[in-house]
Amino acid sequence: MKAARCFRAMLCLLMGLGLCGCSDDEQPLPAYVQTLADLEVGNPASRQTLVLEDGERYGLLNMLSGVRPDTMLRVCVAYTAHPDEGGLRLHACEPVFSPMPKPMATLDSLCADPVKVVSVWKTQHRWVNLRVDIPMGGQAQHVCGFVQEWQADAQPKLRLTLYHDQCGDGQQYTTRTYMSIPIRHYADSLVADRDSLEVCVNTPSGWSRHRFAY
Repeated sequence: MKAARCFRAMLCLLMGLGLCGCSDDEQPLPAYVQTLADLEVGNPASRQTLVLEDGERYGLLNMLSGVRPDTMLRVCVAYTAHPDEGGLRLHACEPVFSPMPKPMATLDSLCADPVKVVSVWKTQHRWVNLRVDIPMGGQAQHVCGFVQEWQADAQPKLRLTLYHDQCGDGQQYTTRTYMSIPIRHYADSLVADRDSLEVCVNTPSGWSRHRFAY
Protein backbone atom coordinates (compact mmCIF):
# COMPACT_ATOMS: atom_id res chain seq x y z
CA MET A 1 0.00 0.00 0.00
CA LYS A 2 1.71 3.11 -1.25
CA ALA A 3 2.20 5.76 1.39
CA ALA A 4 0.95 3.36 4.06
CA ARG A 5 2.76 3.32 7.37
CA CYS A 6 4.50 0.15 8.45
CA PHE A 7 2.65 -0.89 11.51
CA ARG A 8 3.73 -2.84 14.56
CA ALA A 9 0.72 -3.32 16.80
CA MET A 10 1.06 -1.25 19.95
CA LEU A 11 -0.27 -2.16 23.37
CA CYS A 12 -1.32 0.49 25.83
CA LEU A 13 0.33 -0.22 29.16
CA LEU A 14 -2.04 -1.06 32.02
CA MET A 15 -0.85 0.04 35.39
CA GLY A 16 -1.20 -2.35 38.31
CA LEU A 17 -2.10 -0.53 41.47
CA GLY A 18 -1.28 -2.05 44.84
CA LEU A 19 -3.83 -1.32 47.54
CA CYS A 20 -2.74 -0.70 51.08
CA GLY A 21 -4.48 0.11 54.34
CA CYS A 22 -4.90 3.78 55.18
CA SER A 23 -5.16 5.45 58.51
CA ASP A 24 -7.82 8.06 59.13
CA ASP A 25 -5.42 10.93 58.51
CA GLU A 26 -4.08 9.62 55.19
CA GLN A 27 -5.47 10.90 51.90
CA PRO A 28 -7.03 8.32 49.52
CA LEU A 29 -5.14 7.58 46.34
CA PRO A 30 -6.52 9.41 43.27
CA ALA A 31 -8.45 7.24 40.81
CA TYR A 32 -6.58 6.18 37.69
CA VAL A 33 -8.45 6.56 34.39
CA GLN A 34 -7.47 4.89 31.11
CA THR A 35 -8.92 6.28 27.87
CA LEU A 36 -8.27 7.36 24.31
CA ALA A 37 -7.70 11.08 23.94
CA ASP A 38 -6.18 13.81 21.76
CA LEU A 39 -2.98 15.46 22.87
CA GLU A 40 -2.67 19.04 21.62
CA VAL A 41 0.89 20.36 21.60
CA GLY A 42 1.16 24.12 21.31
CA ASN A 43 4.04 26.41 20.46
CA PRO A 44 6.19 26.25 22.49
CA ALA A 45 5.82 22.49 23.00
CA SER A 46 5.57 23.02 26.76
CA ARG A 47 1.94 24.03 26.18
CA GLN A 48 0.15 20.69 26.19
CA THR A 49 -3.57 20.01 26.52
CA LEU A 50 -5.39 16.67 26.78
CA VAL A 51 -8.76 16.63 25.00
CA LEU A 52 -10.95 13.82 26.36
CA GLU A 53 -13.57 11.92 24.37
CA ASP A 54 -16.40 14.14 25.63
CA GLY A 55 -14.56 17.22 24.36
CA GLU A 56 -13.44 18.44 27.79
CA ARG A 57 -9.97 20.02 27.77
CA TYR A 58 -7.40 19.81 30.56
CA GLY A 59 -3.89 21.12 30.95
CA LEU A 60 -1.15 18.63 31.80
CA LEU A 61 0.78 18.95 35.05
CA ASN A 62 3.63 16.82 33.69
CA MET A 63 4.59 17.49 30.09
CA LEU A 64 5.72 14.95 27.49
CA SER A 65 9.20 15.53 26.12
CA GLY A 66 10.34 15.02 22.54
CA VAL A 67 7.07 16.10 20.90
CA ARG A 68 6.90 18.59 18.04
CA PRO A 69 5.20 21.98 18.50
CA ASP A 70 1.87 22.66 16.77
CA THR A 71 0.84 19.01 16.50
CA MET A 72 -2.13 16.87 17.47
CA LEU A 73 -1.49 13.29 18.63
CA ARG A 74 -4.00 10.47 19.10
CA VAL A 75 -3.01 8.66 22.29
CA CYS A 76 -4.09 6.08 24.84
CA VAL A 77 -3.39 7.45 28.31
CA ALA A 78 -3.64 6.59 31.97
CA TYR A 79 -4.09 9.70 34.12
CA THR A 80 -5.19 11.00 37.48
CA ALA A 81 -7.18 14.20 37.96
CA HIS A 82 -5.85 16.87 40.33
CA PRO A 83 -8.46 19.67 40.40
CA ASP A 84 -6.69 21.39 43.26
CA GLU A 85 -3.66 21.77 40.97
CA GLY A 86 -5.75 22.65 37.92
CA GLY A 87 -5.02 19.73 35.58
CA LEU A 88 -4.28 16.08 34.88
CA ARG A 89 -1.17 14.06 35.59
CA LEU A 90 -0.14 11.43 33.03
CA HIS A 91 1.11 8.05 34.23
CA ALA A 92 1.23 6.26 30.86
CA CYS A 93 0.91 7.47 27.28
CA GLU A 94 1.10 5.44 24.06
CA PRO A 95 0.46 6.56 20.46
CA VAL A 96 -2.62 5.18 18.68
CA PHE A 97 -2.52 4.20 15.00
CA SER A 98 -4.68 6.88 13.33
CA PRO A 99 -3.89 7.38 9.61
CA MET A 100 -5.98 9.42 7.18
CA PRO A 101 -8.01 7.11 4.90
CA LYS A 102 -6.85 6.88 1.28
CA PRO A 103 -9.00 6.49 -1.84
CA MET A 104 -9.07 3.08 -3.49
CA ALA A 105 -7.56 4.57 -6.65
CA THR A 106 -4.18 4.82 -4.90
CA LEU A 107 -4.03 1.02 -4.43
CA ASP A 108 -3.22 -1.75 -6.86
CA SER A 109 -5.57 -4.03 -4.91
CA LEU A 110 -7.21 -4.18 -1.50
CA CYS A 111 -5.39 -6.47 0.92
CA ALA A 112 -7.56 -7.42 3.89
CA ASP A 113 -5.87 -10.14 5.92
CA PRO A 114 -8.30 -11.00 8.75
CA VAL A 115 -8.20 -9.59 12.27
CA LYS A 116 -10.61 -10.15 15.16
CA VAL A 117 -12.86 -7.20 16.01
CA VAL A 118 -13.29 -6.65 19.76
CA SER A 119 -15.27 -3.40 19.59
CA VAL A 120 -16.01 -0.44 17.29
CA TRP A 121 -17.45 2.89 18.44
CA LYS A 122 -17.74 6.52 17.33
CA THR A 123 -16.57 9.58 19.24
CA GLN A 124 -18.82 12.53 18.35
CA HIS A 125 -17.84 13.78 14.86
CA ARG A 126 -14.12 13.30 15.40
CA TRP A 127 -13.18 9.61 15.45
CA VAL A 128 -14.31 6.07 14.77
CA ASN A 129 -12.33 3.82 17.11
CA LEU A 130 -11.52 0.13 16.80
CA ARG A 131 -10.11 -2.36 19.25
CA VAL A 132 -8.82 -5.40 17.38
CA ASP A 133 -6.78 -8.56 17.92
CA ILE A 134 -4.09 -8.92 15.24
CA PRO A 135 -2.50 -12.35 14.59
CA MET A 136 1.27 -12.04 14.90
CA GLY A 137 4.28 -14.22 14.35
CA GLY A 138 7.01 -11.74 15.19
CA GLN A 139 8.78 -12.28 11.87
CA ALA A 140 7.53 -9.36 9.76
CA GLN A 141 6.04 -5.90 10.10
CA HIS A 142 2.40 -5.55 9.10
CA VAL A 143 1.14 -2.79 6.80
CA CYS A 144 -2.17 -1.20 7.78
CA GLY A 145 -4.33 1.70 6.71
CA PHE A 146 -7.91 2.64 5.87
CA VAL A 147 -9.46 2.86 2.41
CA GLN A 148 -12.28 5.30 1.67
CA GLU A 149 -15.01 4.66 -0.91
CA TRP A 150 -17.74 7.17 -1.71
CA GLN A 151 -21.23 6.14 -2.85
CA ALA A 152 -23.31 8.67 -4.75
CA ASP A 153 -27.00 8.91 -3.79
CA ALA A 154 -26.77 5.94 -1.43
CA GLN A 155 -26.39 5.12 2.23
CA PRO A 156 -23.93 4.65 3.73
CA LYS A 157 -22.45 7.52 1.80
CA LEU A 158 -18.91 6.71 2.95
CA ARG A 159 -17.37 3.28 3.43
CA LEU A 160 -14.08 2.92 5.31
CA THR A 161 -12.30 -0.44 5.02
CA LEU A 162 -9.33 -1.66 7.02
CA TYR A 163 -6.35 -2.43 4.79
CA HIS A 164 -4.19 -5.08 6.44
CA ASP A 165 -1.23 -6.84 4.81
CA GLN A 166 0.28 -9.41 7.14
CA CYS A 167 3.36 -9.59 4.88
CA GLY A 168 3.73 -13.33 5.39
CA ASP A 169 3.95 -13.08 9.18
CA GLY A 170 2.88 -16.14 11.15
CA GLN A 171 -0.02 -16.50 13.58
CA GLN A 172 1.58 -17.73 16.78
CA TYR A 173 -0.19 -15.21 19.02
CA THR A 174 -2.47 -12.17 18.88
CA THR A 175 -1.83 -8.58 19.88
CA ARG A 176 -4.73 -6.39 21.03
CA THR A 177 -4.45 -2.78 19.90
CA TYR A 178 -6.45 0.38 19.31
CA MET A 179 -6.94 2.14 15.97
CA SER A 180 -8.70 5.46 15.34
CA ILE A 181 -10.04 6.80 12.04
CA PRO A 182 -10.19 10.62 11.83
CA ILE A 183 -13.61 11.61 10.47
CA ARG A 184 -13.73 15.30 11.37
CA HIS A 185 -12.19 16.00 7.94
CA TYR A 186 -15.43 14.84 6.28
CA ALA A 187 -17.51 17.67 7.73
CA ASP A 188 -17.72 19.35 4.29
CA SER A 189 -18.94 16.14 2.62
CA LEU A 190 -21.20 14.50 5.22
CA VAL A 191 -24.23 16.07 6.90
CA ALA A 192 -24.71 15.32 10.59
CA ASP A 193 -27.76 13.16 11.41
CA ARG A 194 -28.52 12.69 7.69
CA ASP A 195 -25.57 10.86 6.17
CA SER A 196 -24.06 7.64 7.44
CA LEU A 197 -20.69 5.95 7.21
CA GLU A 198 -19.71 2.31 7.46
CA VAL A 199 -16.54 0.70 8.79
CA CYS A 200 -15.67 -2.70 7.30
CA VAL A 201 -13.13 -5.16 8.71
CA ASN A 202 -12.34 -8.62 7.39
CA THR A 203 -12.37 -11.18 10.22
CA PRO A 204 -11.72 -14.94 10.38
CA SER A 205 -15.50 -15.50 10.20
CA GLY A 206 -16.19 -13.00 7.38
CA TRP A 207 -16.71 -9.29 6.95
CA SER A 208 -17.71 -7.26 10.02
CA ARG A 209 -19.66 -4.09 9.12
CA HIS A 210 -20.45 -1.24 11.50
CA ARG A 211 -22.66 1.69 10.46
CA PHE A 212 -22.81 5.05 12.21
CA ALA A 213 -24.78 8.24 11.68
CA TYR A 214 -22.43 11.13 11.04
